[in-house]
Amino acid sequence: MLLKLAISLDSCDPNEQQVYEILNGFEGNVTERTVGFILNNMMKLDNVVFVFGYFVEKIESVKCVVLYNVMMKKFRDSRNFENAEKLLDEMLQRGVKPNVVKFNTLIKCASSSVLYLIRLWSCLRGCRLWGVNRMLMCSFR
Repeated sequence: MLLKLAISLDSCDPNEQQVYEILNGFEGNVTERTVGFILNNMMKLDNVVFVFGYFVEKIESVKCVVLYNVMMKKFRDSRNFENAEKLLDEMLQRGVKPNVVKFNTLIKCASSSVLYLIRLWSCLRGCRLWGVNRMLMCSFR
């Protein structure tokens, strides 16, 4: 059922209204794991972003850690550092504490460009504030 939903979401136009109409018909138990499965099985990044936005409003921000990890990986796979960077900002604004998985994914995403790595470095200077600095050092070895 979830795979069919992911395929259905992927098959519609990249249009927020169409995506939301499909999701409004979904009556399954919405958990972070369920949404992660749906996102991981979608290919159209525009639609993935709409699905993420829909569900992140329905799940407590504290419980959205996995969803943010999935979205960060989607942006990494499409080499879309700018949106990954925006996602990190959104997480911080919502009070979702970044973890080492997010930073490792962000580093991999930024590695496609020296400019992105420079911008990433400015982002990461604040890592100590989030208690990630020791774990993060593994990423640079």
